Amino acid sequence: MARFDRKLQVTWTQLKVLAAKKYVGFHSYETSNAFEIYIIEDGQISFWAWVFKDAADPRYSADDLADWEANYEANANGPTKPRDYDGKDKVQPVTLSTNQWHYWHSIGDTASTLRAGEQFKLSRSTDGDSDVSWQYRDPVWMVGGELHFQGAAMGDHVSFCVFAPATPVTASDGGNTGNCNVYDGVIVPAAGNGAYNVDLDDCHPVPTPAQDGYWDYALPATMKFGGTTTLSATPGAASYHLIAARFDLTRFVAKELLLGAGRTTYEPSNINASMCFPEWRFECEVHNEGGGHTIDVIWRVLVSRYWTTV
Repeated sequence: MARFDRKLQVTWTQLKVLAAKKYVGFHSYETSNAFEIYIIEDGQISFWAWVFKDAADPRYSADDLADWEANYEANANGPTKPRDYDGKDKVQPVTLSTNQWHYWHSIGDTASTLRAGEQFKLSRSTDGDSDVSWQYRDPVWMVGGELHFQGAAMGDHVSFCVFAPATPVTASDGGNTGNCNVYDGVIVPAAGNGAYNVDLDDCHPVPTPAQDGYWDYALPATMKFGGTTTLSATPGAASYHLIAARFDLTRFVAKELLLGAGRTTYEPSNINASMCFPEWRFECEVHNEGGGHTIDVIWRVLVSRYWTTV
């Protein structure tokens, strides 16, 4: 067998982490004193590790060998891609992960109950804007949706937005004894000497691509209900901010003009589903231009999620 690239050699523990991140299985080649275990990416051998069998070898680890033989060896050397019954590679686009369900709906959740939130409908008969916002009890992956409308006149339009509501803060009692300060709306932790208090059980994390946040956020392991926000061990270099004002995360439909009655669909053929936190909110805003007529809209949304009945 061709010698592996030593630059890609890792420990067995590191190889397991890499395989999990890359969603690939293991391949192996057994020699007289070791298993050479590797993963395949783009048809080529990638990262690899030795697991030695000979206890006399200084690189031998009884734990690694037992782990490989008990938990991985029997399932190694499978196909590198999903295959159909006739052995041909199977390639298909997907909008959800294993154990998720597509979920078509026209009603939101509350923080504790499925389908106990707002219905997706709006009417406006005077000049100006009306909106409905909704939430999900659990993490969801946004795929798209569809809008039906009637009675629209020239200048009427609709917008859809995903936003993080303002994280509430309260003034600390008795002076600067709180757990945070607020600078330009950004909530910054303070060790008991802040002007405000923030309740981390009632907050709305905002991702920061610059990695200059102060807070960590973790989804629940069960993917049911909200996540957990904590003070980061690396404040100023963490993945999330808390903001004391509404923060619009994305406006994926921006003042789309409507006229008469019809239907508009927001489901491109090359969908890449976007993960959304339970702490975020979703909003439809309808604008009536000038009044004197009534515009009615209803819509349905497609997401993928783990929980749909309980």
